[in-house]
Amino acid sequence: MNNQNSWKTLAVNLLAERTLLIVGIATVFTLLLLYPLFQMTPTLQASPNPPGEVFELQKDLNDKFPNSIHFTPFLLESLAGDVLTPNVLLEFKQRRQELFAKDAIGALAAGDLERQPYLVNYLDSETGVLMTGTHSILDPIEAGLIDIGTTLESASEEEVKLAVHRLISDPKTSAVLDFLSRHATHTPSTAMGHEIRLWVSPAMTFSVMTDNQKLGGGGLEIGVGGGPDVIAKEYLNRHIRDVMKEGSTSYAIWGIAIDANLEAQDEGKTAGIFIMFTVIGALLVVGLTLKSYWATAICGVGLGVLMIWLKGISSLIGLKSGLVIDLIVPIGMISLGVDFAVHALRRYKEELNKQYPPRMALKIGLSSVIGALILAMLTDSIAFLSNLSLHRSVIHFGSAAAMRFLLRSPF
Repeated sequence: MNNQNSWKTLAVNLLAERTLLIVGIATVFTLLLLYPLFQMTPTLQASPNPPGEVFELQKDLNDKFPNSIHFTPFLLESLAGDVLTPNVLLEFKQRRQELFAKDAIGALAAGDLERQPYLVNYLDSETGVLMTGTHSILDPIEAGLIDIGTTLESASEEEVKLAVHRLISDPKTSAVLDFLSRHATHTPSTAMGHEIRLWVSPAMTFSVMTDNQKLGGGGLEIGVGGGPDVIAKEYLNRHIRDVMKEGSTSYAIWGIAIDANLEAQDEGKTAGIFIMFTVIGALLVVGLTLKSYWATAICGVGLGVLMIWLKGISSLIGLKSGLVIDLIVPIGMISLGVDFAVHALRRYKEELNKQYPPRMALKIGLSSVIGALILAMLTDSIAFLSNLSLHRSVIHFGSAAAMRFLLRSPF
């Protein structure tokens, strides 16, 4: 009598006798979760920074002492091995002028930014040179060429090398050396009748300067978990990069940590490919193990439903995305969910082989494994929940992983 009234017996009888009702409820629940799945998906990444005095102080500093200029740093590498040549510098200047032209009509704005000019000028206190739009060695070199009596458009390589030598040799402007690569070298030479150090640098750094107040203010943030203002700045950074490298024939450009959040989102989108291969592999295992088309098809439908439940509930409760959550959690749910399904279906087939009717075989087989499956589900969920910490990214990962194990029970 006690065995007939046990929770396992009641649960199994409910599943076996009310199959259509349970499937109907699951279908309605799945359809309802489609709305948060597509309309409420978080666009921000979970921040890896824990709450604490250091990060709270940084936030206060950003709020009380916002930067007036937003610097977007880049690395420029010459394809010929030397950036201190008229060809490279002139092409760099032409791309910068294109940047100015786009900015003047508001075409530099990207993402949700308002169409307006963003570039600003900056008087470099170390060199005394007015930097127009970009903080680079270009403006000091042009000022040096004017002192020689020429311009970058008409300067020879000797004149450029002489201007660079004078800049680096003068204590007032020697700070321009910081723009050059640490692999920059110099050799004794002669230019226009002057003894000089002939500088050769394979690369240089430069930064594009924009009005930080127009971009929402705040300080420089590098890392995932940034807010809408950080995302907007990253879209602008990418647009600037595209303009500066478009059609370049003498150099290559790389951004320096200019789009951490957008890159994390792009990497997260590639998770779908790996998840697809995981599903295919899991279904192949089911098909080879059970040798049943219907079992494989049911597992495929079940995996699809579980993915909707995981993503839908995550969006509904506001779990932020991230590469770990978007990739590892679904793959783990698929592999372990299929493992549970194979155990249950194997047990069901064993009872069928004993000549039990299908419904009775389902009751006996499911009652034999349901306790172990629920115990494994609970212990796995508790294990992941125990990993929760003050880090938002860990909180969201632990919550999503625990949810994964809880959801696989109705597989």
